[in-house]
Amino acid sequence: MLQVNDTVLYKNHGICTISEITEKDFYGNRIQYYVLRPRENQETAFYVPTGNPDLIAQMRRIYSAEEMYALIRSIPSTKLLTVEREDEQKEICKEILKSGDRKRMIQLMKTLYTKEQHSKEKGKKLRQFEEHALKEIEALLYEELSYVFSLKKEQVIPFITEQIQLSEKKS
Repeated sequence: MLQVNDTVLYKNHGICTISEITEKDFYGNRIQYYVLRPRENQETAFYVPTGNPDLIAQMRRIYSAEEMYALIRSIPSTKLLTVEREDEQKEICKEILKSGDRKRMIQLMKTLYTKEQHSKEKGKKLRQFEEHALKEIEALLYEELSYVFSLKKEQVIPFITEQIQLSEKKS
């Protein structure tokens, strides 16, 4: 069971701290909740029932520095997603975002960056759902990197670039 002051990633809300574990009475039923406070906005609170496995599964542990370094080093060798149909691509984007799987998020992010570059060359843009997915992934991954390595938001992309370059030099 999670404890007060544990830090987690919650859904697509980013990094949160468990500020308390409390019980509330709803229509005669007492339900125990984790009270999550986002790192970026301590005034907001999410109440997650401790007995709801679907919501608990969306509270993910923060990666360690070693896991983050490994994730960054994997970017150059990450293969792009190949999806034929737009409706299938939408579903894949939703599923990856919901899963919180950082490796798949990197794969989707790299795929969308590549598609964005090709689209710009043709004078086009990403589809709205692609832009949304890309922004959401960036926000989640960059927030976690910022937290793990004590970086300011504007330092995250240069940090990733530097780590990839160092990794490639070692290879």
